[in-house]
Amino acid sequence: MSNILSSEHTALPTLRAGQKPRKIVGWKVYGDIGPDPAVVVVEHHTSNYDLPFLFLVKTFMGYGRIHFLMKSEWFRYGLGWFFKWIGGVPVIRDGSERRDTLGYAINGFINGHIKWLAITPSGTRARKRPSQKRACWKRGFLHIARGAKVPLVLAAIDYSRHEITLLRHDITSKPDDEVMAFCAAFFGEFAAGKHPTGETPVRL
Repeated sequence: MSNILSSEHTALPTLRAGQKPRKIVGWKVYGDIGPDPAVVVVEHHTSNYDLPFLFLVKTFMGYGRIHFLMKSEWFRYGLGWFFKWIGGVPVIRDGSERRDTLGYAINGFINGHIKWLAITPSGTRARKRPSQKRACWKRGFLHIARGAKVPLVLAAIDYSRHEITLLRHDITSKPDDEVMAFCAAFFGEFAAGKHPTGETPVRL
């Protein structure tokens, strides 16, 4: 499924034609993240249930550690060891320990400490109401992929059909507007959040 070009949006409806999905805990999984490093873009992220569910899917599919960014608050109260064990990377925004998260992630790829990094550009908070959703995506996923010179893996979660669609695509060399147009078409075709009214528009 990696031979689709960013301009061929009309090919998306037939992207999975002939693909035999893997069935995991009642869900169908199409595609693969591939063996090489990549930034994994996960959408639509509207629920805190997305993380444990995807960890379960990752385990059943036999993938190694997939790192992911999390608010540093989750690492408090004795839970830090667990989230680090499953691949969590704390995003420290305040205080003396504040760090350059994007630079940290890029160096992680370059140094070989990170192979796959999952990111939810729409944010990290559960959004059950339209008033809670962001107006646009955060652009950090593009900075990291370009800085580390790795492709994207688009990971669409469809709660309405119990399907996950994975597409590895080296699209980051394209201008931002082309990248986002392709992402909008892909997630529009294959993703549906647990709380659809909280979905963030696919734009920067």
